[in-house]
Amino acid sequence: TCATFRAITNSVLQAILQLDEDQLKVFQAAMKGESILITGVAGTGKSQIVRAIRSVSSPDRMAVTASTGAAAAMVGGSTINSFLGMGTGRENVEVYFSIVYGLRNKELKERIVSTDRILIDEISMIDSKFFDKIYSLVNGVRRWRRWSPVQFILVGDFLQLPAVSATTNGFVFQSKAWKELGVKVFELKKVHRQTDPKLLEVLGRIRGGNLSQMDHAYLMENCAKEPHEDSVCLFAKNDDADTHNRVVLSKIHQPTHPFNCVDKGDEHALT
Repeated sequence: TCATFRAITNSVLQAILQLDEDQLKVFQAAMKGESILITGVAGTGKSQIVRAIRSVSSPDRMAVTASTGAAAAMVGGSTINSFLGMGTGRENVEVYFSIVYGLRNKELKERIVSTDRILIDEISMIDSKFFDKIYSLVNGVRRWRRWSPVQFILVGDFLQLPAVSATTNGFVFQSKAWKELGVKVFELKKVHRQTDPKLLEVLGRIRGGNLSQMDHAYLMENCAKEPHEDSVCLFAKNDDADTHNRVVLSKIHQPTHPFNCVDKGDEHALT
């Protein structure tokens, strides 16, 4: 109906109008079909740009993916491995071509062919070797139908978690695919989440590994002596976090409720 169309149009317009000047440049590059990297510190609006791009993209033509299951859940998509039926991603690319062209994978092939734009969140977790496989598979399948090359929207911060295998396989920006795509890098610098200039400076130096003694003193002066019961506790190791969680859970004196889960789908994507 006309009312529904107006509502959709208004929501798209609002998503675009909320972008600042730097964010708008990124959005415009995406609309031109360029493959881009959206990077920057936390709170610079990377997710806001993604929302704007998604608002003007057909869900049938844009794949929303991420490098990990947790990141995929946050963006409301799937892992790139699952989307492409690549399982762990450790096999040679020829293996994945055989999977796509298998008799039972018509849906997978059509999904890749019909996708014009692939978003990958937390791209820093993907190494060079795996990204080359992704690029080869996607464009190899699309060439079968004489489609134009797919556009990649890559999002992430390389000063956060790198790919586990980056030391041996290289970072994603060292891949052949990155060069062939001509990925245009946009680093957002204006932080919207924090307004304290001193804190922003300190956080920036922490991110770059340049924490000074003055910065350390500043942080200690502004630390609470005792954590509040609702405080979020951060740990460097999973074991420490698990121990803390067990202690907190043991204080809940209520019956437990187990929930059984059954995973369904393509057998290669579930491995």
